[in-house]
Amino acid sequence: MNKIFAISRNTFLEMIRSKILLSVLLFAIFMILISGLFGSVSIGEPYIVIKSFGYFLISLAGAVTAIISAVSLFQKEIVQKTIYNILSKSVTRRQFIIGKVLGLWLTCISTVFLMLVLLQLALYPIEGALDPLLLQGFLCMSFELLIIVSVTVFFSTMSVTPVLPGLFTLGVYISGKSIFYLRHFIDKEGYSSFAKQIAQVFDIILPDLHVLTPYDRLVYGISMSTAEIITAGIYSLLYASFLVLISSWIFARRDL
Repeated sequence: MNKIFAISRNTFLEMIRSKILLSVLLFAIFMILISGLFGSVSIGEPYIVIKSFGYFLISLAGAVTAIISAVSLFQKEIVQKTIYNILSKSVTRRQFIIGKVLGLWLTCISTVFLMLVLLQLALYPIEGALDPLLLQGFLCMSFELLIIVSVTVFFSTMSVTPVLPGLFTLGVYISGKSIFYLRHFIDKEGYSSFAKQIAQVFDIILPDLHVLTPYDRLVYGISMSTAEIITAGIYSLLYASFLVLISSWIFARRDL
């Protein structure tokens, strides 16, 4: 465990110093400030506009940070051959994968936390109070990011180029967010049974990111129950753990 924590700590510190992370964070800060401007001139409740745009932006920025950071860091370790120094210190490839996933995940959730603090600062002058549901939003985004980081690392273990893992993960992210459309297609009449069977396979394989991020409820002050939060956390942990196991198995057989 000490080796895993050491790898995750070094990964976290390396990503904190990354210009990629800083660029995404600055862009998100700028857009949150813009959302505050839109909210102040919108018709209706301004805090609804700010929250909706803020949740969407922070979730997207977190996903982009996870994908770019995981792909760039994983490929950097291989291209610069620093991975040989790590693996030569009695570190197994499974420990390397787990440490990288944990380090990248901690980096992403730290970035998301900072952006949610900024969102709260933008909301406070309008609402006049702290929004406790932002904490639930943070938990949901943390669950989502754990899956996204695991998916990116999974694809990175199979590819020698940084482009394909990023594109594949982006496709999984968009599909996971739109999984309810796929289920609507499965339930709808008029399509062949073969097409529905294929859709059901994708429904099982793809992560249900939509259920992990109920921002439409949080925006209107509808809290998640404790059971829903625990279920979402267990789901994301099991899904990520399964991907880490497969990634470790693939990476252990990869000729570096």
